[in-house]
Amino acid sequence: LGSSNTDWQDQIYVDAVGTDNTFSALGNAWGMPMRASIGYSDRGGILDRDNFKRTTASISLTPSLFDDHLKIELNARGMYTENTFANRDAIGSAVAFDPTQSVFDANSLYAGYFSWIDPNTGGQYNLAPTNPVALINLVDDTAEIRRFVGNAKFDYKLHFFPDITATVNIGLDKSNSNGRKLVSEFIPTSILAFNGSRSTYNQESTNSLFDIYLTYKKTINEAHNITAVAGHSYQKFEPYNFRYDSEAEEQGNTFEFIDKYRSILFSYFGRLNYDYKGKYLLTATFRADASSKFKDKWGYFPSAALAWSIDKETFMENSFFDQLKLRIGYGEVGNSNGLKDYLFLTRYTGSQSTADYQFGDSFFQTFRPEPINESLKWEVVETLNIGLDYSMFSNRVSGSVNVYKRNTKDLIASAFVDPFTNFGNRVDANIGDMENKGIELTFNVTPIQTEDFKWSIGYNVAFNDNTITRLPFDQPTGGISGGVGNNIQVQTEGESPFSYLVYAQVYDTNGRPIEGAFVDRNGDNIINDDDRYIYKDPYADVIMGLNTNISYKNWDLSVVSRANIGNYAYNNVASSTGYLRRATENNILTNIHSNYFNTGFIETTERNLLSDLFIQDASFFKIDYITLGYTLPEDTFKDLSLRVYGSAQNVITVTNYDGLDPEITGGIDNNFYPRPRTFVFGVNIDF
Repeated sequence: LGSSNTDWQDQIYVDAVGTDNTFSALGNAWGMPMRASIGYSDRGGILDRDNFKRTTASISLTPSLFDDHLKIELNARGMYTENTFANRDAIGSAVAFDPTQSVFDANSLYAGYFSWIDPNTGGQYNLAPTNPVALINLVDDTAEIRRFVGNAKFDYKLHFFPDITATVNIGLDKSNSNGRKLVSEFIPTSILAFNGSRSTYNQESTNSLFDIYLTYKKTINEAHNITAVAGHSYQKFEPYNFRYDSEAEEQGNTFEFIDKYRSILFSYFGRLNYDYKGKYLLTATFRADASSKFKDKWGYFPSAALAWSIDKETFMENSFFDQLKLRIGYGEVGNSNGLKDYLFLTRYTGSQSTADYQFGDSFFQTFRPEPINESLKWEVVETLNIGLDYSMFSNRVSGSVNVYKRNTKDLIASAFVDPFTNFGNRVDANIGDMENKGIELTFNVTPIQTEDFKWSIGYNVAFNDNTITRLPFDQPTGGISGGVGNNIQVQTEGESPFSYLVYAQVYDTNGRPIEGAFVDRNGDNIINDDDRYIYKDPYADVIMGLNTNISYKNWDLSVVSRANIGNYAYNNVASSTGYLRRATENNILTNIHSNYFNTGFIETTERNLLSDLFIQDASFFKIDYITLGYTLPEDTFKDLSLRVYGSAQNVITVTNYDGLDPEITGGIDNNFYPRPRTFVFGVNIDF
């Protein structure tokens, strides 16, 4: 034991200060309407040395020519961003590091930072956690991003046929980023010959868009309103990535990596809107999309929707309804997002220099083919929804009810393939179907509305269910810390995506878990993988939101809150660090998780890690925002209005979950970057 009392998390987390500034102007330039703005943000992060700076400038011009037959929109936005990334490894290290040790040690060889030294080698113990403050201060990770987003849109109402408008839209999104990561030679490590490292990268991306379409609008007998659109769209994505690694160069391996490709999305589309006196509405669309990511490139996606806005005078003359609208819709969309390019073509990867093939005294680089799938096709999402929109009591109460069912067909995911049938054991493939269904309700009410005082409330709730309806074989997923290659989740037919696959823990008469004791679910007197079972999933069964706005004269107050019910999380921090032997493992002292006092576990094993003991109810209620503002009376300043406000974000979380935060993306709580509580003071000035 050392003689210090160090709160390692207090050493790496700081109170972060940031500013956001925006100036915008409206007017005319060169005889045309213009809007321009500039902005600057400088935000610190709660992990020490995290910082984000961004400068933006934008301009929008909207001239009209030929007696307004030709309308032009020109938009341009430029952004320059500077990032300093604090070392995220410090988060897990701060949890693990011995609190009885001090940050610094005058006898340390590592820039004065305390570290666990192996007396046999003179370097840091191989499996020891690294001083968190050293991880923060001895690693520099910075990057700059330059980005331009612009578009030019031309709407021309034909002189000889004014019911038709021809539109051309051209867009460009171009970015370039440069980054580097420098690790000091003094950082604590078990590699005695380590002399520092440098890795750099350059990323470029050019995304371009070209749309051309015709719009026909016609009103017949002041009752029939028709809008028809037909056109073509072309999108091109061209990323380029370069990476350099000095450590790989020193070791004689390949140290420069280049990834360059092109992806094309080519589409034809049409849409028809018809309404009769604003009461009966029909929308029908059709898209034909082609993607360069597939050998069979084309997909065809229709959709249609009907709505009836019920006539109050005819059907609801004496009712309290102001508006009632019934609607039903069905649509299909295609998805290829996340899919790599050229998977249907034979691709080759060169060997590293340490794996060259020897012929005599010469060594030659070899090339191996990558897995291929010529049968890849569009992932298709089919959605059917039925809804009701309403308002009543002079629009003091309004809301909607929406029931939906969504089927995802031919899900694209990484799948195992039979040995010797491809050039690898996994390949992206269309392997399954999934069903999402539920009901969503919204409710808005204004209980009080006077000349000086108004109070409004908004509430929404959604009940959702997700099920994998077709999957030829189970897909393990959800890698966890602890052991080697352990997965806590599985994709399997008949269950929710990312369901937890665990052992059933056995408890004693006092309700305390018995270490290493699990339920023999199949009764064969052997505890093995066959005894694991599906238990819960990360998705909430019920999602709710509640917000309220109050205004009194020049004061305004808003509160935004939400809740998730029925979502579960795997507490990997507790499962991988909450056992007694960890305290003295590897000839060092390591902090252990307080969950040890609940379990009394001495060892960690694969089965302990996969126990349902660590699947915890992560339902929560959160107040996300509270904002209080005051607007100065109009006669305070001539030609100027001013509003000041204060806001608190991430105000409170109510939950029974034992981890740091119940809102865990993916459902596995491990090395989580905390959400900060933020206080904002702002001023809006219009003149």
